Amino acid sequence: MYRLSAGRDGRPRVDWKVTYRNSGIVKPSQVDAGSGTTPTILLGGRVAITDNADPMNVVVYRTAKHLRRGQRRVVCEVPSSPAARAPPRTRSSAPAAR
Repeated sequence: MYRLSAGRDGRPRVDWKVTYRNSGIVKPSQVDAGSGTTPTILLGGRVAITDNADPMNVVVYRTAKHLRRGQRRVVCEVPSSPAARAPPRTRSSAPAAR
């Protein structure tokens, strides 16, 4: 993910960039194994993507050119589907039979 701005000469300049996880697999209709979605611009100086990891996550970033002390670029990262949020069931976590 990149934030770009125009330099004094009008050429694009990279203000910041971050890497995010992805599966490395090019899925149908994708050109490469980039993010899972087009970035979504949010209110409050934030942008969100799905990271195309396996399982996929929604990741929200701060878009400010410079962060305040103590701030991090990533605001939050959560699984994109309820199934990805649930811990895997094992015999020890399954309900006991009656």
